[in-house]
Amino acid sequence: MRARGWEPGWSSATPVLNLDLQPGSYVNVVVDQKTAQAIKDGLPYTLGGWATFDDVDSVAVSMRQRMAISGGFKDPKDGPFYVVRVEIIKPVQANIGFVGPQTDRGGGLLRGGGSQVQLDDSTGATHVVAIRWTYEGQVYEVPPVLNVLPNLSGYVHCEGGGPLGKALIVMNSDNTQRLRIPVPCIDERSKPEKGYMVLPPSSASFGGIRWGVEGNDGHTDYLFKFDWSTGALLQWAKPDRNW
Repeated sequence: MRARGWEPGWSSATPVLNLDLQPGSYVNVVVDQKTAQAIKDGLPYTLGGWATFDDVDSVAVSMRQRMAISGGFKDPKDGPFYVVRVEIIKPVQANIGFVGPQTDRGGGLLRGGGSQVQLDDSTGATHVVAIRWTYEGQVYEVPPVLNVLPNLSGYVHCEGGGPLGKALIVMNSDNTQRLRIPVPCIDERSKPEKGYMVLPPSSASFGGIRWGVEGNDGHTDYLFKFDWSTGALLQWAKPDRNW
């Protein structure tokens, strides 16, 4: 069985089982930055046909060595890479075994040894059930209606748990609250009590703002930039059209 034209490198002298993964099972899939962003933005995405039962804790050890994913299959320039946990909700045919050693395109040896799940064509995944990342050697996992901070030190969600709210709640990786960021007051026309902010990051990047927050101060729309350590408002810019 092939998965999108790639032949799997099974470990020699180990069995490869062909069976159906049953509802309630979980697998982990490594995705590139473009796919991860599509998932975050609620856009269509395809996860492909490769997965593992193992935890993927790092690119260098878990992804490149234990899973033996070469640069030809996951090019470093497409990173950073993320792990998507997929819940099986209907029977999916799969080949299951262990990864054999591979040779990277630069000639280096990738030792393999991790579990390998070759799904029938693609996962068919339609929604995210968790976000998982590694910070200072420890793995963290949280529900999907939030986003991990750029430096991986924690995560942010909207107060109330929805896609937008009256404030942003910044959490540390150990699930303790770091700070609460309310809707900013920009000038005398601002009415923060009537404003809102959308779960970051915004796909917009005008005004030189990256990893910005779309919102409204109760008077007009803005793209905000915050310091995620202190909550300070660093910059704001008006969009050329309403959100």
